[in-house]
Amino acid sequence: MLKPPRAGIHQGAVYAGVPLVWVTAPLWIMRPKAGTYDAMQPRRADEVADAFVGADGREVVLAQAKARPVVVLSNHAELRRLRQARVVPLYSYNAEGGVARLRLEIERGRVGAAFHLSGDTGLRIYDGALRLDQMQPVDSEFLSRQVASMSDRALAALLDHAVRYLRTLDRRPVA
Repeated sequence: MLKPPRAGIHQGAVYAGVPLVWVTAPLWIMRPKAGTYDAMQPRRADEVADAFVGADGREVVLAQAKARPVVVLSNHAELRRLRQARVVPLYSYNAEGGVARLRLEIERGRVGAAFHLSGDTGLRIYDGALRLDQMQPVDSEFLSRQVASMSDRALAALLDHAVRYLRTLDRRPVA
């Protein structure tokens, strides 16, 4: 399923140590807007009147991040055009939690939001689940340590699983 890394960023490339970012509530933004980072202090966004207002509508926000292995899903055309690549994070079965409890179902392909990735100890990538529900763009500058590449067959299976997952998402609004 995994092969040694190939040259250059490509669909199916596996990278280690990629920071994946998420923002939690409440939203914290940095003030004052202008100036150096050293001079900024966090403020709750709901406590300021000018959040996301001004020059370009951008804010510096506080977020959390965790470095994880990822697989690149962006195709060649997308990788050529954009500074970002769409990736899907790999979660280990070693940790306690939903991924570990659902391992057998994930391996059988019965969990739409997760795809089993067979590891390769020689490449130092271990069995885990690719979380399709956490697919996200990352700046390609963060893709600096390629550790493996998926085989063509494994990549085709992942893309097929992702398409089925995206087609079956429940689009009803949450009440």
